[in-house]
Amino acid sequence: MKKNDVYKGFKVISVCNIKDYDSTAIYLRHEESGLEVFKMLNDDRENLFSFAFRTPCENSTGVAHALEHTVLCGSKKYPSRDPFMTLANQSVNTYLNAYTCPEHTVFPSSSPVKADFYNIFSVYTDAVFFPRLQKGAFLQECHRIEKNEDGKLSIQGVVYNEMKGNYSSFENVAADTMNQVLMQGTEYVYDSGGDPAAIPSLTYEAFKDYHKRYYCTANCLVFLYGDIPLEEELDFLISNVTSQVSSFGTKTKYPAPDFSKEVEHRVTAYGPSGESSDESRRAVSMEWRISNDIQKEDIASFSMFFFFLDELLWGDDSAPVAKKMLDSQIGSDIAPYTGADLNGRYPTLCFSMNGVKKGDEEKFKETFLSVLRELVKKGISKEDLERTSMTFDFNNREIKRPDSSPYSIVLMRRAIKSWIFGFAPDTCISYRNQFEKLKEQIKSNPNLIQERIQHYLLDNENWSLVSVEPSAEWAKQRNIQEQQILDKQYSEMGEAQVLDELKEMHDFQSTKEDDNSVPHLHKSDLPSDIVVINCEKEQLGDIPLFVSKEPTNGISYCDVAFPFDTLDAEEYLYISFLARLVSQLGADGMPWHEMMSRLGSVSGGFGVMPRSFDVTQEDMKKLGENPFLGRDIFIFRFKCLDEKLHDNFELLASYLRAMDFSDTKRISDLLASHVNDAKSSVVPEAHIYAMSRSIRNASHNRAVQEILSGLTAVVFAEKMAKMNIDELAKKLERIYKKIIANGAVIHITAEEASIAQFKNETKIFIQNAKLKPPVARPEFTKERNDALLQVTELNGESNAKTPDIDEIFVIPGTVGFDSKVFASSPYGTKESIADTVFARCLSTTDLWDKVRTVGGAYGVYFVPNGIVNSTYFVTYRDPKPVASLKALADSLNEDGAELFDTEEVEKAITGCYSSVITPRTPAAKGLTGFLWFFNGGSNDEEKKRVLQLLSIDGDDLKDSCLRYRKSLAEKTYTVILCPASMIDDKIRKSTGKIINLPL
Repeated sequence: MKKNDVYKGFKVISVCNIKDYDSTAIYLRHEESGLEVFKMLNDDRENLFSFAFRTPCENSTGVAHALEHTVLCGSKKYPSRDPFMTLANQSVNTYLNAYTCPEHTVFPSSSPVKADFYNIFSVYTDAVFFPRLQKGAFLQECHRIEKNEDGKLSIQGVVYNEMKGNYSSFENVAADTMNQVLMQGTEYVYDSGGDPAAIPSLTYEAFKDYHKRYYCTANCLVFLYGDIPLEEELDFLISNVTSQVSSFGTKTKYPAPDFSKEVEHRVTAYGPSGESSDESRRAVSMEWRISNDIQKEDIASFSMFFFFLDELLWGDDSAPVAKKMLDSQIGSDIAPYTGADLNGRYPTLCFSMNGVKKGDEEKFKETFLSVLRELVKKGISKEDLERTSMTFDFNNREIKRPDSSPYSIVLMRRAIKSWIFGFAPDTCISYRNQFEKLKEQIKSNPNLIQERIQHYLLDNENWSLVSVEPSAEWAKQRNIQEQQILDKQYSEMGEAQVLDELKEMHDFQSTKEDDNSVPHLHKSDLPSDIVVINCEKEQLGDIPLFVSKEPTNGISYCDVAFPFDTLDAEEYLYISFLARLVSQLGADGMPWHEMMSRLGSVSGGFGVMPRSFDVTQEDMKKLGENPFLGRDIFIFRFKCLDEKLHDNFELLASYLRAMDFSDTKRISDLLASHVNDAKSSVVPEAHIYAMSRSIRNASHNRAVQEILSGLTAVVFAEKMAKMNIDELAKKLERIYKKIIANGAVIHITAEEASIAQFKNETKIFIQNAKLKPPVARPEFTKERNDALLQVTELNGESNAKTPDIDEIFVIPGTVGFDSKVFASSPYGTKESIADTVFARCLSTTDLWDKVRTVGGAYGVYFVPNGIVNSTYFVTYRDPKPVASLKALADSLNEDGAELFDTEEVEKAITGCYSSVITPRTPAAKGLTGFLWFFNGGSNDEEKKRVLQLLSIDGDDLKDSCLRYRKSLAEKTYTVILCPASMIDDKIRKSTGKIINLPL
C-alpha cells in the first residue's frame, strides 16, 4: 500500500519505514465511519491488536473504568457472562487486558498463534461495539447495596472494591493529590478510575449513555502489530465493525480548560496510615505544569526532552539535583512519584521527598530552587550528560518484555500517546531518532538544558508546593463518609428496591454460561516448537563459566554469583538491604556519587539479585553430578553495550575488592529509602506478601524468600532503622566479606561474535577481583531449616491454639487479602500437571464466580507449586477475606469433581499452554539457562511437561479434584492481611496470631 490508496473504504494516510523496529507503518482511516487504523507490519509472529477510545473524564464516578469492566461481561455474538475469563482459560494469549486512563480506554491483546489471535480479536471487537450492558452486570461490576446474614448493609462492586484498594495506599493517594492540585479547571481534578466516595452516585442510565457517546467508530483507534497481512485484518474490521454498527457516532473533542483561577501554590493534604501515623513517610513535592496544552507542542521532541531532563536531574541518587537534595538532609529519600508525567493533556514535572518534617516545607522549596539556580548558572557536567545518554542509548537498543508483556505494548502506548491528541500515530514511536535529534540540539547549543530549566521551571508560575501526611484519621473519616453515603442511598432507595436490584444481579450471575459461543483452539492447533534454552558449562582456570549464545543486539549480560548459604540464619536478614547497597556505595577509594556516575555512563544496569532455589527430591539425587543444585546465591548482574564490557568488569572488581562501608551517612540515607520502600509496597502488593508468608514452612527456599522479601523483611527493615549505624555498617561489611570469600561462578550471555572478547575480559576480571572457586554446598539439615523458620517468627497477639486462620496482619485501608496453602502433587509427575490444569480451570470459572463476581474481590488465584508440593489459594482487594476462604471448599465439593468432557479439558489445556509458547528475550533465555543449574531445570524436563500436559484427560482432573478436597481437609496454613475494622471478636478468637505491621 502507498499513500492515498483506498482499500475497501480505508484510505491510506501515510506509509513509512520505522527502522528502529524493522517495521513498515501504515496509517489508514475508513472514510465513511471514521475508524482509524495504524499497523506496524513486520516478521514478528506475536501479533497484537488494541481498540482505544477517547473517553474524557467528566467526574469521579469511574464510569469509563466501569465500562472497561462491563463491556467484557457479554456481547451480542458472545452472550457468555464473562467471555474475558473464558478467553483467559482457553486461549494461548501472551497478553490479555484492558485499562482506563484519564483521556482514553484501551483493550489490547496478543497471541503468537494466528487462529487464536482472531478468536480474541473477534470477542474483543464484539465486546466493545456490541456489549449487552445488562443491569445485573452493572450492579456486579460497579456498585450495589448488600445486606449480609447479620443484616449489616455495605456497598459492594468489583470496581468499587478495586478503587478502595487503590485509596488504601498512601503513595497512590499522595501522587494523585499532588497532580490534582495543578489541574484545577481541567478534567484531571477527577479520578478516572473512580473515587469510592463518588462511584455510588453513578446511575445505570448515565453508564449506558457514556458508552453510546464514546464507544463508536468515529472515536476509535485500532493499533495492529505483527506479521498478519494488513488486508486480512481490514477485511475482519469491515465484516465485524463498519458493516455492522448502526451509527458511526462523533469524534470526541476534549473539553477546553479553564485556567482563569491561579494555581494554589501551597497545599497540605492527608492520606491513609496505620493506627500510628509515620512521619518518615510524610511526602513534600514541588510540581510544575510544564504545558497548558500538549496539542500545541511538538509532542515528540517535547516529550523526549523532558524524559531526558527527568533522567538527567534525578534519574539516580548521583544525579545533580537528587544528590544535593539528599545531602541537604531535608528529607529521608526521594519519593517514587518523582518524575515527568507526559501522558496527559497538561504535562507535569515533579520532585518529591519522603520524611520532610512538618514546618520544613518552605525550606524544602527554597533548597530545591537554589539547586536548580546553581545548575543553570554552572551548567551540566560532561559526566552527567554521558550518564544520561548511556541510559537512553542502552534502553533504545535492548530487546525486552516489560512486565512479561510483548514489546509491542510499549509501541502501542507510544502510538496512542500522540494519536488520541490528533497527531499521527507514528509521531512518538521512534525514540532513537528523536534522541539523536536532541543530542544534535544540545551539541549546537550547549546552554539548551539550562535555558529550558529556567523557562519551564524557574520562570514558570504554574507550580505547587504540596505536602501529604499519613493520617489514621484520614481513613476513619473515609469510613464515616462511606457509611453516610450508604445510609443516604439506602434511605432513598428503600429495602424493596435494594432487594430487587440484588435479585436482578443474582439472576444475571446465575444465568447458565454459554461458554461454547466463545471460540477456542484445539490441541491440533497448538504449535509444537517449544522454546529451546542453551547454556554450556565451561571452565576459566578453576572458576566455573556458563555461556549462553544469543542474538542480543550488541549487548552483553554478565552474572557473577556467590553462594551465601554458609551464613548463619540471623545473617540472612541483612541480605536484601546488603543487595541494595551494591552500586549505591563507593569502592576502591572512589566516593559513592562518583562511582554511581561512572556506572551510569558505562552500564545499562548494575546491581545484585539474591536468589534461593527449591529443588525436587528427585533432582537432589543428582547432587554429585551438579554441586550447584539448591544453593542460595548472591548474583552480581550487569548489562552493557559490548564496547563497554571492560569498564563494567573493572567497576565490579572494585566492588568485590573494597566496597566502602565506612560512609555511614550514605548507608543511613539508603536505609531510610529501604524502609520507606518496604512499607509502601505492603498495601499494593499485599497478596504477594500473604503468599510468601503462608508458604514459608514448605521448604528451605520458601523460608529464605520470606526472609529476603516477605513480611519478615518489612518488619526487620524497621528494626535496622533503630540500630546504631556504625555497628550496622560493620555487621554488613562482615557478612559481605563472608559472601565474597565463598567463591564465585560466572555466566555470560552475548552474541556468538562477542563471546571470545567476553571470555578474554572475564579472565582479566577474575585476576583483578582475585576470585576463587565456590566453596562446597553445606548440608541442609533440619536444625538449619528450623533456625531459618525461627527467624521468620514475628511478635503479635496470640489467640486460638487450633486456629482457623493462622496469622492476620493489620494493614491500613478498607479491603483484605487472603492466602491459604495446602498440599498438592510433586513436580515432575503427571498428577502435578493435572493439578495445574484443574487449578487454572477452577480459578477462571467457579472460584472467579464465587470470589470475584459474587464476592466483589478484584482478583482470585489458585496456583500450584509442584516443586514444594503445595498450592496457593489467594484473593486480592477482597471486601470479605474471611468469607472467601470458604469458597475453595465449596467449589471443590459442589462442582470440582464433575467429570470434565473432552472439549472442556481441551480448553483448559490450551489455556495452560500459553506459558509454553510465550516468546522470551535473549537475556531471559540466557538467565533461565544459567539458573537451571541451580534448580534442576532442563529442556528435556520442559518437553516432558508439555507431553504430560497434552495427555491430560477428564479423569485426571477428577482425580486432582479429589486430591485437593482431601488435602484441604488436612493441614493448611492461612494468612490474611486486612484492616483492623475487619477483625471482629469471632475472627479474633479463631486466629492464631494477630500482628500489627509498622506501616
